[in-house]
Amino acid sequence: MLAHLIETAKTFGLRALLGRTLERNVGAIKNFDVFEFRRVATLRELSRIRGEWHNDIWLWKQLR
Repeated sequence: MLAHLIETAKTFGLRALLGRTLERNVGAIKNFDVFEFRRVATLRELSRIRGEWHNDIWLWKQLR
């Protein structure tokens, strides 16, 4: 799905994509790595899930 999103974004002339996931979501981070997204920010204790605070990771990919 991410490959399709990247190709569609290119056809629309977008310059970059921004992704966001929880730092503990290792599978999502590995998927972003496959498509050469760069980690650009870690936001400490931004998301609260079931009473626990979690770090968010923002990832960026330049398209052109």
